[in-house]
Amino acid sequence: MNRIILLFGILLFTNNISTACKCQDYGNSFLHLLESNHVFLATIMSVSDCGDNNKYEYELYIESNYKGTLPETKKVYTDCVTSCAFQLEKGSRVIFFTDLTNDNINFCDLQIAFSDANFILTKKYLDKIKYTKLDYLELYERKDGNIFRSKMMVQDGFVNGVVNIYDKDGNTAVKGLVKNGKMEGYYEIRNFSDSGEEVWTGDYKDGNRDGNWVYKYTSNIKNARNQFILYTYEKGEVIKRSDLAIEAQLEEYEPKKEEEKKN
Repeated sequence: MNRIILLFGILLFTNNISTACKCQDYGNSFLHLLESNHVFLATIMSVSDCGDNNKYEYELYIESNYKGTLPETKKVYTDCVTSCAFQLEKGSRVIFFTDLTNDNINFCDLQIAFSDANFILTKKYLDKIKYTKLDYLELYERKDGNIFRSKMMVQDGFVNGVVNIYDKDGNTAVKGLVKNGKMEGYYEIRNFSDSGEEVWTGDYKDGNRDGNWVYKYTSNIKNARNQFILYTYEKGEVIKRSDLAIEAQLEEYEPKKEEEKKN
């Protein structure tokens, strides 16, 4: 999974549950679909107390696999002790977008419950992909009153080929290529808002962010600090972060005052 759990602040990232845990917010589910290894609709049949392994245990009934293949029933886990802990609700019906690493559903994995206003439209476009043999599909979903659209090449029920995702104003938010169900090659990921624009650029390899990715944030707010950060990924995990903004470089390399040297 390439979505980042941040314990430091980056503008335009949302804080879902606690001040310690922040996740990238794409504004819609289309990029979650591309980045996740598993997308499925399930009913939560049982929920355990927090166990000795510091996990809640759940038994899921898998109603439909949209990406990846899971059995009809599946045990999964969520964290129950850290600041990113959360608990799924017994009896709820949820669409999950997750890597399901070690059978864990993580804090930043997208979940769309039946009670969510987006559930029906999301399920509708996932079903459309699942039952398409070959087509360049135009898909859409609604969130917070806004319409988000995408165009994806679909083959035998899976995204395979050129993809374009658009934001609520029709700007291109994501463009790239999916090969055999996995993101591959160069991608541009953009997020526009009233406060500014953020842009991610870099390469995917076998579905994971790989090598150097550049993050730029340009603020529309007077005197606000822009951001220019280089992330180095290895198999989808950040292994290095370098702040390339001029202000950060000046702070790091400017000569130290005598008083600071003594301290």
